[in-house]
Amino acid sequence: MATHDLVKIFDSSKIRVVWDDEQEKYFFSVVDVVGVLTEQQTARSASTYWAVTKKRLISEGADELITNCKQLKLQATDGKRYSTDVADAARQNLEQRLGRSVIQRSLEEFVEFLDR
Repeated sequence: MATHDLVKIFDSSKIRVVWDDEQEKYFFSVVDVVGVLTEQQTARSASTYWAVTKKRLISEGADELITNCKQLKLQATDGKRYSTDVADAARQNLEQRLGRSVIQRSLEEFVEFLDR
């Protein structure tokens, strides 16, 4: 599967995005989006926030959302590539995965950003 990494800027923060040639669509880093929408100060705190959120969703019985969350290798701040939870830019996909977990107003702003 051929992919092409990109970085988009949302609210002065970097969002890692990858284009998947095989599926012909964009995927974005869930950790980056959660970090921006919940105003996390570091990549580590955003990653921790998402890990805790995933654990809570699984305990609430929403584990199918997590199971369906795809992982792709994206470049991290240390320059290495790590498997990272990604979601496609489809509005329904985004809202299902993140809607209850992050600030709703910010989520709407991000969805509009993706539509551009």
